Amino acid sequence: MSLFKLAWVQRGFLVARRCVHNTAIHSSSLRDWSQLHPVALNYLTFEPSDGATRATRATRAPPDQASAPSKGPIVICHGMLGCAQNWSTLARLIANRTERMVLVPDARNHGQSPKLGPITYPHLAADLRRLCHDLDLNDITLIGHSLGGRTAMLLALLESAPIKHSCVHPTTRGGIKRMNNFLQALANVDFQAIPDSASFNQAKAIVDRILARSMGDQTLRSWLLMNLTQSSEDEGKFKYSWSFDVHLFEAHFEKDLVRVPGQEQWVPFGKPTLFLGGAKSNYIPRDGHDLIRRHFPGAVFDYVADAGHFVHVDNPEEFLRKLVDFL
Repeated sequence: MSLFKLAWVQRGFLVARRCVHNTAIHSSSLRDWSQLHPVALNYLTFEPSDGATRATRATRAPPDQASAPSKGPIVICHGMLGCAQNWSTLARLIANRTERMVLVPDARNHGQSPKLGPITYPHLAADLRRLCHDLDLNDITLIGHSLGGRTAMLLALLESAPIKHSCVHPTTRGGIKRMNNFLQALANVDFQAIPDSASFNQAKAIVDRILARSMGDQTLRSWLLMNLTQSSEDEGKFKYSWSFDVHLFEAHFEKDLVRVPGQEQWVPFGKPTLFLGGAKSNYIPRDGHDLIRRHFPGAVFDYVADAGHFVHVDNPEEFLRKLVDFL
């Protein structure tokens, strides 16, 4: 059983110092980044400043290196159907508590990054590598959740030079059915049913009622509704949609996002890596530690009390404490 199959059978946070790669591409070309045509990702930057943080959204402009903290940057990779905005509160806290610059990119087909396919781990890792290269980032600490954790792990296993640490939070086999249900519910939202005169809050309430038919968890719906976008057509008239192309996810999820390819090219990532899971989940099983250490010899494991897959949401204070202690 491979690490990434295991990470898929779990879900946890990965904290490592380096990134990575694709499925539609033959495994022999995993290190040929140019074949993957990486896209420029949109990202948020958080910098500590007198107990506060300054948040900046950009696409390719580099962070203000003159004002950035002297310590290496932290790059946070969100999970599937998430976005950089989901991490704003925690990113500010991490920036302040570590006194380090924190960048949170929107993965392709998420948030404000391009709605492009294919969506495979090699492509996601190539995008992340391009971001780090374009911004000339070094001594990086990668933090990844779920889809973002696997992306970060793959990059770390293929190209570890600029990565200093990593931290991962991995999914269960039951997670496949659950995600497919999410995607179907999102695809079934009829945005044409929303009056073009509806305000954003009115539209959000309408979509929430539609999602509630198949999704009883209000917290989950609120999280997904952060992907609702509004565009203006005429004065006083609006059009609503998801910030992602749900059909791209449907096309690639089971085919390309359940397992990570190219194991024969993985090089063990020996730098410090924290696997941080929820005590209430089985995403990082205790009996899987030895298998993980074959690929991450510097791995340490910890669990957050009273937390499931969404460790950073279920118990954010303990999550932050354990993360900052590790860093």
